[in-house]
Amino acid sequence: MRNPLQAWSILKDRNFRWLWVANGLFFSAQQVEQIALQWLVLDLTESKALLGLLATLQGLGILFMSPLGGVAAERMPRRNLLVFARVGLVLKTAILCTLIFSGHIQVWHIIASVIVAGTLLAISQPATQSFLYDIVGPQKLPAAIAFNATATSTANLLGPSLGGIFIAIAGAGAAYFAGGTGYLLGILFMLLIPIAGRTGGLSRANVFKDVGDGLKYVRSSPLTMWVLFIICLNFFSAIHLMRPVYAHDVLRVGPAGLGLMGLFWGFGALTSSLIIPMLFERVKRLGIVMLIVLIQFDLGSIIFAYSHNFMVSLIALSIIGGAGPCYQAAAQTMLQVSAPDRMRSRVLSFFFMVGQFNAFGQFAVGILTDAQGPTFSLVTFSLIRLALTGVLLLIALPVRDFGKSEVKIA
Repeated sequence: MRNPLQAWSILKDRNFRWLWVANGLFFSAQQVEQIALQWLVLDLTESKALLGLLATLQGLGILFMSPLGGVAAERMPRRNLLVFARVGLVLKTAILCTLIFSGHIQVWHIIASVIVAGTLLAISQPATQSFLYDIVGPQKLPAAIAFNATATSTANLLGPSLGGIFIAIAGAGAAYFAGGTGYLLGILFMLLIPIAGRTGGLSRANVFKDVGDGLKYVRSSPLTMWVLFIICLNFFSAIHLMRPVYAHDVLRVGPAGLGLMGLFWGFGALTSSLIIPMLFERVKRLGIVMLIVLIQFDLGSIIFAYSHNFMVSLIALSIIGGAGPCYQAAAQTMLQVSAPDRMRSRVLSFFFMVGQFNAFGQFAVGILTDAQGPTFSLVTFSLIRLALTGVLLLIALPVRDFGKSEVKIA
């Protein structure tokens, strides 16, 4: 049996360390901005449905543009594509900061900003993950994916907490300014990486044919189809919208309490992420792992839904936060190690595309929350996905059996 601590040797790679820092800053900036956005909308409108609508609009941008982002990641150097998209996010954030500090911010400005952000994220997300392959190569890819999850988890730990602090001290504008600074610093670290990233050698004649070829591959791969279907169940992940709603209306803990909620979520996520590299060295049945932590996520959501005690709510958020990185890392590892090199970015683009079902679910849960209250909405959505996950444990054989035999990276 391989030494589980062997996975940590990837940290000796300087280029991977620069990428990890760049992604950590980027993800942290996203979390700070997300908290600022949610609090700003609630202050301006008090509409939970609008919160859900904004998530849906951003999701639509990612849904329609992700396949093109996958093709772009195979046609141009991936580092350059990432820098381009993140510069766009800096400019978007600077405009919002100006509007907030000048007192001219309106709801339509926020709507426009989330559409722009969704489009830029769609263009860059496939490259964010496939660039890992360029940096570390095929053999270290699972460890790289696992460690990259720690960047996301660190962001989940620090981002919401910092966002809540900035909002409490100086308002949403300060939080947006901090987010823009994080994007800018992340770009500088990205530019330290000398590897621009390989291209997939695609013909530049027909973008839509390349997208179609990617879709044909997905349809021909039972494992890929089942993993993407499970990701579609993110539609029922309502907790992301409920965190600011519970802080604002149920627990009444204010922006500082919302930041603390993010801190506990992030603590669970970071703890999980530090375990993932060792777990993936020992446990090869990643499909089983993915489904089990999905159950953990929804059970934690139900505990959170019924809790009116702030400490119990924080513990529940740690449980939920701990499930997320393992779920995402298992899914991405299965997709990347099974996909041919020429298809990897396009497969990842479909992964991010179907992940936007969560945004559509947030719109639905926002409407249901306005009508029936947050507890009913969160429990209903969590129970539906729990039931579906139980069925998948029985019928999703390519996922359930993944790792039974030695997996060869394509």
